[in-house]
Amino acid sequence: MKTIQDLEKIRKEAMEEIRLREEGEKVRIVVGLGTCGIASGAREVMNAFIEEIAAKNIDAVVTQTGCIGFCIQEPLIEVHIPGQKKVMYGNVNVEMVKEIVDKHLINKSVLTQWVIHE
Repeated sequence: MKTIQDLEKIRKEAMEEIRLREEGEKVRIVVGLGTCGIASGAREVMNAFIEEIAAKNIDAVVTQTGCIGFCIQEPLIEVHIPGQKKVMYGNVNVEMVKEIVDKHLINKSVLTQWVIHE
């Protein structure tokens, strides 16, 4: 941060993030970004979700959390769809993201072969 304009940009981005969180219930993807998750590729998985959701113009939010506590299954993601049970997928990789978005987020069909907790 070197100028007032930089500070203003940061403020606008933070306000937009707050607005997104306050808009009510939306589809949420939560990615575990503890050290185990990051080492297992969770950051790349999170970025793939962000890109896929934007490309398909889905009204959803991708957020992160710390350690979920099941390191052997990292990367872990939780899918929260209003009115449905939370679903946790384990060992998620970038190649799985498109299928999770298409089948679970769009068609509301849980991919049971990858579920570790429902």
